[in-house]
Amino acid sequence: MSISVCLLSGDVVEGDFADAATVLDVKQRAASSMDCEATSLKVAVSGSGPDQDILSDEQKLEELTTKSLVVIRQTLDTSLLELNTTRHSEYDDGQVDFYISSTLLYDGKPVWRKSDHHACHIGGFAGLDHKVRLSDDKLTLLLTCGKLQHGGGVSWGVEQAFSVVDLEPLSTQL
Repeated sequence: MSISVCLLSGDVVEGDFADAATVLDVKQRAASSMDCEATSLKVAVSGSGPDQDILSDEQKLEELTTKSLVVIRQTLDTSLLELNTTRHSEYDDGQVDFYISSTLLYDGKPVWRKSDHHACHIGGFAGLDHKVRLSDDKLTLLLTCGKLQHGGGVSWGVEQAFSVVDLEPLSTQL
């Protein structure tokens, strides 16, 4: 199967696409050729216009009506990323409620949000908490969720990693 892969500019992407079976195969080979991560690439059918549909990684190439594809490199200006976490508490009738909210902004627009609540009352602690940070290169969101234990303290889970490039505006609620 002969696959033709180019950039939006029309420049040909060099690579061995002959035995590629899926869009993910095309992305991985193009990324290798372009010296970038496959996660920073999107693939669409060439000539489908400015509103082109992005193909899913699982899409089988044999199912496409054309074998001419365009690779779109997503660029991310990490200086436009801002991670904000706020905590506040309220006291009412012997119970203290704690609220935590974290928001990842890109150029001032929210792309990810997580909120939790826990309380301290006569019966002890109950609820959820989280810790979140960006990796040093700002390309990965690192999240650890915790459950407050009745007798006190937090049982923290395993830190999870999410690619910032793959986050879509508020589509990811963890």
